[in-house]
Amino acid sequence: MSERILVRKIGPNLWQWREATTQGEWQGDAFYTGDINLLKEAVAGRLVWLLLPGQSVVSQRVPVEIKDRKQLLKVLPYEIEDSIIDAVEELHFAFGPLQGDTVVVAYADWEWLQENVVEVEAAGAEVQRCAPEYLLLPRPAEGWVLLLENGILMAQVEEMVGFAVEQPMAAAYLAALAHQPAPAHLHLFGDSEESLMALHALLPGAVTQNETITVTEQVAGFWDLVAPTQPPGLDFRSGRLARKLPFAKWWQEFKYPIIATAAGFVIAMVTTGMGLQKAETERKRIMAQTDAIFRQAVPQGAISDPARQLRSLLGNGDKAGGSSNAVQLLVGVAPAISAIDEVVIRSLRYSRDNGQLQLNLEAKSFDTFETLRARISETGLQVEIKSANVYGDMHQAQLRIAEAG
Repeated sequence: MSERILVRKIGPNLWQWREATTQGEWQGDAFYTGDINLLKEAVAGRLVWLLLPGQSVVSQRVPVEIKDRKQLLKVLPYEIEDSIIDAVEELHFAFGPLQGDTVVVAYADWEWLQENVVEVEAAGAEVQRCAPEYLLLPRPAEGWVLLLENGILMAQVEEMVGFAVEQPMAAAYLAALAHQPAPAHLHLFGDSEESLMALHALLPGAVTQNETITVTEQVAGFWDLVAPTQPPGLDFRSGRLARKLPFAKWWQEFKYPIIATAAGFVIAMVTTGMGLQKAETERKRIMAQTDAIFRQAVPQGAISDPARQLRSLLGNGDKAGGSSNAVQLLVGVAPAISAIDEVVIRSLRYSRDNGQLQLNLEAKSFDTFETLRARISETGLQVEIKSANVYGDMHQAQLRIAEAG
């Protein structure tokens, strides 16, 4: 096992890191916090596991029917497209192993992931793995693990599935979680006694009053819980975010053998070139003799392929053988959208297969989407609000428009 550093992004230009030894143990009891310049001093030339804020990563278990993993990874993002606000093309996906008829899928904004990886690698590190930080929490078998740290609730509620949310929103998430089958074990952690008490207060009654749940609690922070030998089950370093080959490192190791091989290649090429030049001279001599023989048989006429021309003369010559639907939809919806100032189009896509136009919109209230739907319907088009979500004070919705009938 090689040395590695676990690097965690906890804010804009603010990082935490801790180093693991080749034996898979923490090197010392301390972790470090600093900006990118301090991080650069620690990670330059080292392997890194990059742990990203879970608030920006969604993970879920999805039922599947396809058993071929390569085919599954291609089609699965589009299978869950209806549950995603952003366009699939703007996201990057990571997949867990196929377990029976289900697989865990995690996704995050592609540009955001790329920016974080590039920032750490620009500090001289090689990002070996990239995953949300909540996947490293020690989840008990058939149970949940919850950590409240610095006003952020992190949770892993089943293998490779979890979430992270700011404390004011945590109660709503936990209330929704209570509708799932109750866990056998519940591990609660807080970075202070006050955090542990606050975490207790966030739990819904369906959990706190369930006597079948074994609850353990402890004051501990993220770095107290993470094991350096346990890799996250999901890894975003795949596909277009896969690790690049270390050409610079390889060049330093093999440049002298490569130079010697190149020199031998040049010598061989020179020798071959001299041989080719000699062969070309001989070819021209033979062609001149062939043309002279042809002229003896055919004194007049052009010479192209003397051998073929002679065969032809002998009777053995070769035989030769012998305005779109998308524009109409846009024309129908454009006046309705332009008439409502607060509607913002985040993305649009037209599907030729079903003749539908998909709009991802943003506005300050859900009523705005209903108003827009009604106005588009007045034009004779069929319009449907497929999904809607709230992010802070902004509402997002996905509209699908098609021709009536």
